[in-house]
Amino acid sequence: MNQTLTDISRLVLIGIGIFWLAGCSHNMIQTQLVADIPQDRYVRIIRLDNPEGMPDRTLAGIVHVTGRATVCTDYPREEVIRSLDDLPVMEKKAYAYFGHYAIRDGGEMLGYVSLPIGYQAIIWHNEKDPQCRYKVQIVLPEQSWRRGDYDGIDKSTFSW
Repeated sequence: MNQTLTDISRLVLIGIGIFWLAGCSHNMIQTQLVADIPQDRYVRIIRLDNPEGMPDRTLAGIVHVTGRATVCTDYPREEVIRSLDDLPVMEKKAYAYFGHYAIRDGGEMLGYVSLPIGYQAIIWHNEKDPQCRYKVQIVLPEQSWRRGDYDGIDKSTFSW
């Protein structure tokens, strides 16, 4: 009897967890790759700064906001710039090789995200937060130092 109650309570908790996860999943917006960013006027252009990156990797991304809805990021170092002309020369050259994604919800264009190759963006929709209706979450690529590969050489093939 006691084992049956334990099994039933586990199934109920698993069911509640599944319904909770299903309820959270509708907030994520599918990212759409676009060929290029139009040269429109944007309400804000957010530069995502990575000061710890190599000289050609200091720019972690650009978010172009059209102003139709509030868009923000979760990136710790961001700066609002007037145009892409405000970028340093190295960042302008690196920007030419970025991937561009549309922030689109229900057919309405809300902005664009430009990221270096290897970086990813997850766009969340939160109707309850008027200050940040759409949040762009930046996922950095896995760093070699996180894998223990400090100098780019796989040490597992060496016999010391």
